Amino acid sequence: MHFAILTETILSLQLLNLKRKTSLLKDKELYQCPYGLKTQLHPLISLIQHTSANMHDVSHKIIGICQHHDQSIRKYSIEFLRPVFLYVLCNPQTLQDVKPMWTCLLGLSYSQPEARALMQELLSWSKFTNASTCLCTSILVIEALDYFLQQSDHAQSVDLCIYQAQLIKQLAQFGIDPRPSLQCLLRVLHATREHTRNHYHVLLVLLAECLHMLSPFYLADLLRIIVFVVVQERCGHEYILNMCLDGIIQWMSQTAFIPAEGLALAHQIVDRVLEQQKPPQDDNTEFATPICTKELQPAHIRNYHPDIAIAFDLANLVESFDVSESKDVFAFVDALNVKANSAFCQRLHLFLRALFLSREPPVDCWFKIYEVILQIIKVNESIAYDFLMTYIFKLAHEHNPELQLELLRGLANFAVSKDNVPMILNTIRNLSTDNATFCVDLYLRLWRIESRTYPFLLKQIAQPLPDNDKRWELEIARTHAMREICQEKPTLHGSELLPHLSNTLNSCIDESGDLATSLALDAIYALCDSHTVNIASTWQALGSKFRNEQRPQTLKSLYHLFGLVPLLQTPTLEYEKLADDALEQLWQAISRPNTDATQVRQALAALKNYEPGNTLCLRHIPPQFCFELPPSAVAGGREVLSFQQHQQPQQQDTIPGEVWVQLLQKIRPECGDAAADLIAHYIGNEISSFRSGVYRLPEGKPEPRKLGGLFPSSALRAVSNYLVSQARFGDYVPEPYAVTYALRALSKRFTKPIPPMDWSCLTSFFHLSFDARKYCIMIAKNQAMHSGTARRLLENFLADFEPNCFEEDLLLLFSLLPEIGNCVSLQILKNFAEKVAVYCFKESQLNNFAEGCLFEKFLDSVRYIYTDKCEIPEVLDVFTLIVERYMDSMDLDSRLFERYTEVVSVLHPNAIDGLTTPANWWETPMGKLKKATIIRCYLVLYNDKLPNPLKWLTPIIDAYERRAEERPFFYRHLATTLYAFASDEHACNWITEMFLEIQMMLAESSNKEKLNRALYLLDIFILAVDVLSGCAVLLGSVDVVATDDKERFALFPESLQYLSDHIFWKDQEAKIYEFLYNLYKHASIPPAYAAIFKEAIICSRNKPYFDNKGVWTKYVGLRK
Repeated sequence: MHFAILTETILSLQLLNLKRKTSLLKDKELYQCPYGLKTQLHPLISLIQHTSANMHDVSHKIIGICQHHDQSIRKYSIEFLRPVFLYVLCNPQTLQDVKPMWTCLLGLSYSQPEARALMQELLSWSKFTNASTCLCTSILVIEALDYFLQQSDHAQSVDLCIYQAQLIKQLAQFGIDPRPSLQCLLRVLHATREHTRNHYHVLLVLLAECLHMLSPFYLADLLRIIVFVVVQERCGHEYILNMCLDGIIQWMSQTAFIPAEGLALAHQIVDRVLEQQKPPQDDNTEFATPICTKELQPAHIRNYHPDIAIAFDLANLVESFDVSESKDVFAFVDALNVKANSAFCQRLHLFLRALFLSREPPVDCWFKIYEVILQIIKVNESIAYDFLMTYIFKLAHEHNPELQLELLRGLANFAVSKDNVPMILNTIRNLSTDNATFCVDLYLRLWRIESRTYPFLLKQIAQPLPDNDKRWELEIARTHAMREICQEKPTLHGSELLPHLSNTLNSCIDESGDLATSLALDAIYALCDSHTVNIASTWQALGSKFRNEQRPQTLKSLYHLFGLVPLLQTPTLEYEKLADDALEQLWQAISRPNTDATQVRQALAALKNYEPGNTLCLRHIPPQFCFELPPSAVAGGREVLSFQQHQQPQQQDTIPGEVWVQLLQKIRPECGDAAADLIAHYIGNEISSFRSGVYRLPEGKPEPRKLGGLFPSSALRAVSNYLVSQARFGDYVPEPYAVTYALRALSKRFTKPIPPMDWSCLTSFFHLSFDARKYCIMIAKNQAMHSGTARRLLENFLADFEPNCFEEDLLLLFSLLPEIGNCVSLQILKNFAEKVAVYCFKESQLNNFAEGCLFEKFLDSVRYIYTDKCEIPEVLDVFTLIVERYMDSMDLDSRLFERYTEVVSVLHPNAIDGLTTPANWWETPMGKLKKATIIRCYLVLYNDKLPNPLKWLTPIIDAYERRAEERPFFYRHLATTLYAFASDEHACNWITEMFLEIQMMLAESSNKEKLNRALYLLDIFILAVDVLSGCAVLLGSVDVVATDDKERFALFPESLQYLSDHIFWKDQEAKIYEFLYNLYKHASIPPAYAAIFKEAIICSRNKPYFDNKGVWTKYVGLRK
């Protein structure tokens, strides 16, 4: 009783105070309730929180105030009670007792705009994070819908029916019967069909998502709504209808659970969707009424939930596709960045599946869609499980053979979900009778993803071969599968495949079996390399089969196997026999004049693993390469021996270096490069064992003409001496091919330099050919740091070089610039670089800087100077000055400027700042600023020299602050850069620092300049959130966010909600929402910004952060 008296007293006093305050209002002055939910708590809320409070009694008192007999109180009652309504109707603890108050508020909403606005605000703040609140909210919305239908308020009814569709999805997630909501939704659609149809696409997107989570017992009610829109109203875009079709397909394998009525309704929808996919036969096939979601008004409901916002975006997107002839579809799918923003792409998977089902996009566009979906299912097993039925449906209805083949090949990707494996196996099994060859490939793909399917693959491999024209291709497919298994898991499955490999080798003995035999040998290579089988015993069983082998593919694999022999050396007679056989066949291939050049190259490549004097002995070398060796080549050099005579065993192991020179002299010219590479390999092994004494020269002595201190078996000694001997004839070189290949052998970069030697002999070979000249320059370049003659030769060549001689020489020097820079004098290098830069630029200018022009190639070579770690700062300074000189000399949109940007990105940060920081320039021409913008955006993605790459943007952001008319250009490049930026951590830190600067600017908002900068930074913040979340792509192009302020603002609420789900952003949730709250409350923030910040908080209200104690009451009902 005392509580009731106290309650009445407080209410009376409050009403008197209300009446007094409202009577003192001046013209056009509005009353605003002085109370809130947290600070200066409303007295009625204090009473409700009291333990003695009766909620029904309080409800009656609130209704009494709203219906008060005194007009002056009744008129302002909604505003006075606003905090109470918000507290009661947005509070999960009191939500069950609010029906009388809600009914009262609805009754007032028809006549009082304040009541309607409060009703909409209450729904916007209502949370449905659990089953109870979701059900209560749904009941309130049903009542509101029935009321507005009675009032014939179609616009409000349509708005609320979209919200109800979202609630149906939430009810399905919580396992609550959604039929009252579904039936209410159908009533609204029937009642508003004459008013507008522009909400149909949004509804269908939301309802299509419900199809995947609704119980089959409620499916008929949902399908009845879809039938109304799709069949009766004949509305819906093909892509959105495919979303519904995709949902229905999921139930095709579980029809026993669906009531008969539901099946009949589903049949109608499927027929209608498939009918629309057919090519138009007459004018009647077109849908009667086009839908334009953008004309849907007032659409307050858009930001009540991020899923509703996405539905609006997708509806607008598909409607924009109608006028683009699928070009925008390709652009949209191509823009999806699955690697950088996997979570957002997964959120769109139902829409992508709808595109996948469509027949409208061209084949290249469809393949792009297919590729994106496969990337998504690789990272999300649940999507892979849910999507398989749709995939099988597409496969069954696809008539394009190219797409059918690709669909079958992609089937194995769905094995990431173990539950899919039985259906995949069943699908492949059904194909095996007609196309066993293809099924082997499918089983192999499946095994790679799910290794437990190996028995099925083995069974397919072990099937007997048919006696028809398909035998050959099946043999190849099976052997290829065995090779792949042996290469990937040799120790696990290799031994059980040996009988099948043996069968292949025994049966494939003619020309048609060449490829299968080659694949089998590759499999045996993998087994030997993994020590699964012994290579010597294997060869003992196989050797006789390949004694006279002539088939090219088989020989290639056989030589590859021979190359493995020295790596598996064992002290057994079988191994010795294997090595001798292998070397015999390899040298026969090299020495026979009729051997194909490709086979000679392969044999020479196999010899690289044999060590001369160890596994490769003189007795293995054919006599033609050991003819009339000089006395120095024989042990001791005391007598001349003919290598046709018998020799002592210990002498036969050592191979004189001159043998390799004779190989170069007598090898076929087209195989000389492979022989030179073999010799270079041996020289490299030889040099790697040199000790420091080899490099010491007696003091005061010049570099020797020959490398006389090396052993007679040294290939390096023999080849270098050969070059010296050939140089004694001056410009006349008797053996130009052999000399060129000898130069090639010495031109390789070895782990250590060649010992000191007089390289002036190289000047005799410059005139031979471009290849000879190239190898001479490379030798000089490699030795210049350690040899004075090599350095002088290189410097003289650069000093005398004229760029207008041979372009191939110029390109060669371009490729060697990074290394040349370290070993020649700075002045010579500077003169050469400037001379070449000027020549290349002028020549390219004459050709209008065509793609691949000389200057472009020059820039590429300059880039490698910085990336290959040139160690001399002065050299880098030379090229930095050259690069800076040409910034203003090329068009902004040219390919040449792209190359220029790549070069600038590798300069020293100080040089980059001097070149691209507008604050450092005397003046700021727009063309130069745009170039600096492009360069710095490129730096963000490809230069990690700053702790946070996004800091590269700071000077550009400052530069555009006073150039509002040019900001769209900056925003476009900023949006593209942020969309490709892959580091959430750096992006989050960058945005956080931006918060601090905005707060500092707003602290002095009376200064107009600082306020304008704060608003400019807020634009960048909004754009960054839209792009980093991935939502920008929903506008069809990321550029739209940059150029359309309205679209950028509209996208912000949902973007923030999705972005805050990212890993590094979750930790900043409190800071972000607190920042938005303070921005909204700040008096200097324009209404357009404040409104969108409030919408962003509303859109995110169901996040766990708002459940924290004291947080919810701070935000709910937010207003200035």
